Amino acid sequence: MRALPFFIQKRVRSLFHAFLAGLITAFWLCAPGFAADAPPAVQSSQLTAIDVSGNTVRISATAPVRHTVLATADPFKVVVDLEGLSAGSFAAPIRPEKSVVSEITVLPADGQRKSIQVVFALANPAQMKAAENGNALELTFEEIGQAKTSEPAAIAEAPSAQKAVSAGASTVPAAREITELLLEKTEQGAELVIKTDSRVKDPAVYDVEGNLYIDVPVSVMKGTIPSKMVAPVKAMKYRVERDRIRLIVEPSVLIESQVTVLDDELIVDIKPATAIRKKEIAGVIPQQLSPEVKKKTITLDFQDAEIGPILRLLGDVSGYNIVVHPKVAGRITMKLKDAPWDQALDIILKTFNLEKIVEGNVIRIVTADAYQAEKKALVDSRDIVGRAEEVTTKVFVVNNANLDKLRDAVDKGKILSPRGSISADPRTRSLIVKDIPIALEEVRKLVDYLDKPTPQVLIDARMVEVSTNFSRELGIEWGGGWLGDNQGFVVGSQSTTTPRGGWQFVEKIDPRTGQTIPGKFLSPGSPGTSGTGLAGDNMIVSLPTGGSPTGALTFGILRSYMALEARISALEATGKGKTVSNPKIMTVDNEQAVIKHGAQIPVTTRTQDGTFSTQYKDANLKLTVTPQISPDGTVYMKIEVTKDEPDFSRTDNLGNPTINSRQATTQLYVKDGETVVIGGIMKTKESDNEKAVPGLSKIPLLGLLFKNNAVASESEELLIFITPRIMKR
Repeated sequence: MRALPFFIQKRVRSLFHAFLAGLITAFWLCAPGFAADAPPAVQSSQLTAIDVSGNTVRISATAPVRHTVLATADPFKVVVDLEGLSAGSFAAPIRPEKSVVSEITVLPADGQRKSIQVVFALANPAQMKAAENGNALELTFEEIGQAKTSEPAAIAEAPSAQKAVSAGASTVPAAREITELLLEKTEQGAELVIKTDSRVKDPAVYDVEGNLYIDVPVSVMKGTIPSKMVAPVKAMKYRVERDRIRLIVEPSVLIESQVTVLDDELIVDIKPATAIRKKEIAGVIPQQLSPEVKKKTITLDFQDAEIGPILRLLGDVSGYNIVVHPKVAGRITMKLKDAPWDQALDIILKTFNLEKIVEGNVIRIVTADAYQAEKKALVDSRDIVGRAEEVTTKVFVVNNANLDKLRDAVDKGKILSPRGSISADPRTRSLIVKDIPIALEEVRKLVDYLDKPTPQVLIDARMVEVSTNFSRELGIEWGGGWLGDNQGFVVGSQSTTTPRGGWQFVEKIDPRTGQTIPGKFLSPGSPGTSGTGLAGDNMIVSLPTGGSPTGALTFGILRSYMALEARISALEATGKGKTVSNPKIMTVDNEQAVIKHGAQIPVTTRTQDGTFSTQYKDANLKLTVTPQISPDGTVYMKIEVTKDEPDFSRTDNLGNPTINSRQATTQLYVKDGETVVIGGIMKTKESDNEKAVPGLSKIPLLGLLFKNNAVASESEELLIFITPRIMKR
């Protein structure tokens, strides 16, 4: 609780000094022996009893009770300030039964409070009547639903010497005008004194966007705004409405306030907010229960019990203050053992269709209808404030964002008030906004958030093509011939230009004539042609290799009258190839980029009238990509990779080559700097051919002389790699 306002403290001290001076004078005149006698010991006054009977509370003390009722914005709380008393032994809260008063707490005086305060927590909103009777104060609470409509607000009237809140018995007319506004500096902040022409009713006080709004129930403003502001008050203004005058206090820092009603004056104590209050105002404290509090468990066993006492019990277990709406009622039967208290609370809320609102260390329990009405009232109050604010114009310069898109974002975001408007100036890249200050501040926050440089992405693509081929062929040719009476030997050859060897005949003497016959060399012809070899064209088996052999072996047997010739040819070929295509392109976030490289191939076609026309077809390596960067550094990409190549080894009847096309289209997520394989194509071709003499080639071992074997294999592999890199600026 808070100390009495500075303005009241000054008045109390003045009255006390005057009273003390008068008392000393009276004793001096009426008791001559007074100075000689020792003064009796003065005992401190304190509370002796707090008795509750139904809706009536009686507070007793050792001295006369003087009270002041402090105005609060909470209809479920009443605060009574007791002057000149101490708390005595009342330290623990008092929880009455069968009373509209659910809890009574006595707050002792401290460094900030010069007197004690008694706080009454109500189960339902109620009016209070107070009557001072010597050393006792009797407070009667009457629920609003049962109170007579003709009665005024139930606030007790203190004696005429005290400026307290009046009770319904007074006939003083209500205030109609504000006569004076005073703003004074205090130790902790500032004090705003609002003087009226008569007894003033309780004002409505609330915060809107950090500003303090005070709705005073009067209709005429004769006072003037103070010319000098006192910290933490930065500025003040007022607005006259139909049945009230609204004072608007604009602070320089976050503040908290307390309003005290003293007869014809309203005293508003304003000071900088505490750390917890700052977090509540700024929304730093999340509107949910802390994990430490949630760990507390409770065991409940109720049968047809009212939910009000159960909710108060849950508040005691959790340490939170529980405030229950007047319309929250019902009976429940439940049995829980070692259950989390917040789960027990949620069960009750779901059973009766109730809502929970957590505000700092206070939990408010309201009906669903009241919750919706509260939200609607908050929106309506902001609309009312917006309609009353002055409209100003502000220009926002846009550096990076798209001007039209940013204007649409502000417009569609429902940030502007009904009185606001927005337009764009492409020449200066500016947004021109006309609206109330609160809306302009929201527009500024949105522009600052969206007007950022668009990040760029470097897309690194690699297309790797690997091809291998292998072939092996083994051929054979053999035959024989009649040579007469000649002797010689076989000469082999591995030359690819002379596929077969020859025969070298030795020099000999003719026995009939005695003449010498010189030696000679016979070389065969090419395969399939007439030659002068021993066998000549008389080849029994002719199954040579399909192409020029990489090696050949010729051998034969030569006798006096005949020759046998054989030739084995072999061909083996191996090939490997690797092609790497590496297109790269940089683009901004969420924009398509295209890069391609290649040639245009002329394609000739025949028209219907017999003429020829030439068109050009693209044979390119093409990369099309659209990146989108997420806040966590992941890049979402739409990718299309195409590679078209002409194949002149396969043409049509007009000589046009075929086009070999490879294409991959996909969408994927990749982390910044990571490489991913988006696709691959593997093509393998194998063949095993055999040419043979039917029947004879099937003979084991011997069949090898009657057949030709050819084995071939080809493979092609294509892999596509993608690496995105976010460029840092």
